[in-house]
Parts: sequence; structure tokens; C-alpha cells
Amino acid sequence: MWFDIIETGSTRDYKIFLDVGAFDGDTIRQAFSRLLIQRAIAVEANAALFPQIRSSGIGISEEVLIVPYAAWSHRCRLKATEVRGGMVSVIEADDGELEAAPIDESVNESVDLIKIDIEGAEINALVGLRSVLQGFPDLAIAAYHKPQDLATIPDYLFGHGYRVENFDLHVAHYSDCLDDTIIYFLRKQ
Repeated sequence: MWFDIIETGSTRDYKIFLDVGAFDGDTIRQAFSRLLIQRAIAVEANAALFPQIRSSGIGISEEVLIVPYAAWSHRCRLKATEVRGGMVSVIEADDGELEAAPIDESVNESVDLIKIDIEGAEINALVGLRSVLQGFPDLAIAAYHKPQDLATIPDYLFGHGYRVENFDLHVAHYSDCLDDTIIYFLRKQ
């Protein structure tokens, strides 16, 4: 998952990878091996996973930079609750266990590829990525946490410069269940 469409549908060389919802660094490991990225930035709020994320970049010239909060449109606290069959919903809550902030506050460099998989908070993360998105990196975004995401994510990106004249839009589904649908925006040559 994540890289098959990128490997077959893109001609770009990816140097810097931004992994929003890095979890244990598994996607970063794949990006290093499959796309030969040179640098990774991991956005992950769960500090218990930081050692695994750091080890995902062993053997690469630069250490993985960890942004230690949840991706959101503004600074706040978030609460995650299970909604069905292991799916999670993320909402703002003053008593939330996660600190959240816009990624633009921590990432001030050009990024080539962004992966976002954050339990239905993808639109909120995109709002907090406005500056980074101005460089028009390629995108791979989970679109299965909320039924409307298949429409709202592309609509948001179309309104922020990701036009079909400049980007190929791909949708891939990776399982027999409801989850694992990914939307890709890959820049045309």
C-alpha cells in the first residue's frame, strides 16, 4: 500500500518525504527502500513510538525529524474515540489526550511527497499544511475514515491549486473491507 501507484504513476525523484501519521515508521522504511528518499519528517503524537520512528531511518544520512504532535488546522487538544470496528474518530476536546498544531508551524522546507493517514482528520491536517502545499508536493491521502472524504479531500485540493491540468488523480483500494482507500495527486511532467 501507498507506493505502488507512486512507483508506476510518477516520474519525479523524491528527496524529502513528510509522513503525517507516521505511527511506528513503517511507511518511512518503505519510502527509504522503494523511493530512495534522502530525508523524512514524521508527524506523530504518540511519543512511545518515537524510538521506532527514529530507527526507521537507520543507514540514511539524515536522522528522521519528528514533529511531536497531532496534525490539525490550529493549536488545540484532541480526543480519539473508537466509532466502529476499530475505526477511530478524532475530535477537539479541552480534556483531549493529544496536543495538536498545524504542520506549517514546524515544517518550513520544500517537501516532495506527503502521506496522510490520521483517522479522519485529513482535511484538518491539509488546512494546517497550507504553506507546505504551496510547493505542490505529490500527495497520498487516506480517504476511508469518513464516507465524504472521497469527495471533500479532492474538492479541498482543487480549491488550493491541485488542478487536473497539472496533477494526475488516482484512487486505489487495498483491501476487501471498507478501509484502505487512498487518493493520490501526482504531478504531471
